[in-house]
Amino acid sequence: MPALVEAQLRHAQYYAEVLYAADRMYQTGHESLAHGLELFDREWANILIGQTWSAANAQTLAVAATLCCEYPERGAYCLNLRQSPQERVVWLEEALQAVRQLQNRYAEGNLLGKLGLAYADLGDVSRAIDLHQARLKVAAEINDAEGYTAGLINLGIACDLVGQPAQGIILLNQALELARQRGEKRAEGSALGNLGMAYAAQEQYALAVDYHTQHLSIAREMGDRRAASNALTNLGFAYRKLGEPQRAIEYYQQSLLISRALGNRKAEAQDLGSLGLTYEALGDLPQACLFYAQRLAIAQQIGDQRGMAIAHWNWGEACIKSGGIEEGLRHLDAAVEIERALNDPVAEQDAAQVAQLRAQ
Repeated sequence: MPALVEAQLRHAQYYAEVLYAADRMYQTGHESLAHGLELFDREWANILIGQTWSAANAQTLAVAATLCCEYPERGAYCLNLRQSPQERVVWLEEALQAVRQLQNRYAEGNLLGKLGLAYADLGDVSRAIDLHQARLKVAAEINDAEGYTAGLINLGIACDLVGQPAQGIILLNQALELARQRGEKRAEGSALGNLGMAYAAQEQYALAVDYHTQHLSIAREMGDRRAASNALTNLGFAYRKLGEPQRAIEYYQQSLLISRALGNRKAEAQDLGSLGLTYEALGDLPQACLFYAQRLAIAQQIGDQRGMAIAHWNWGEACIKSGGIEEGLRHLDAAVEIERALNDPVAEQDAAQVAQLRAQ
């Protein structure tokens, strides 16, 4: 191996270890959480160089292909917080190509699932469904029971996203049964939480509260603060829909504290947006707009296109309700522009609504 290539390999290997160390510190929590994120941010340029070199050399060097597969895994938590969905898709696509070259079926299934989640975050749910179905096929072929349960959960989530909550509930109940049979507490909690969201999509909010409460209990039992934050957010949504805004605010605020402590900007933005909706329901439009502005700012910083569209739309509607017609229409136009870029199925429906408002 030429000296230059050997040096580049050592660099890539070293910073894969640095990435792993940062992620382990983050997962430890407490003071280590902040130290992990600081290490990640400080060494990000070198981590990126290492992953880029690994991906570029994966077809000619088996060791580079292995590293290319390992980079997304070694930094899963930190990368989820710091990478945009677009960046995550690139890394995972490169890793999937490398893992197929290495013929590692278990890792292939895992990457298919992660890639499906990344495409769902991008708004390409049909692609996400294809990837989750492919993950289920791999898991069945290699008898990966844990992977099969995870695939059912992710496919159930995707069905809910495309307006098929009934099908999602069937898949999630299958996953819940498998998780309980195998004693997989994390998967059980995930299935419960997503069942809660599916029932909420069918406007069965009291039932959703029951599932989210069970999810929150498991998350706290396991010390999984991110899962607890998700459960709290979902409880806030259900209680808001049940006409209990003050209780909803309490849950959203609890979730927001956790999101900020974890450095989870996307979750923080979602909690802020949810608080905006709740204050809007209470008739406090100025406070609602402040929360929408904060959500939009974070979404822009992290490249969350869907989050930007939602923030613009909610802010625009609040502006119009408070008499700021022109400002409101500008926000609604911005939301539609982003939705069209994402090929969101609601884009033209929203565009027609904006046109109707403008004609009034």
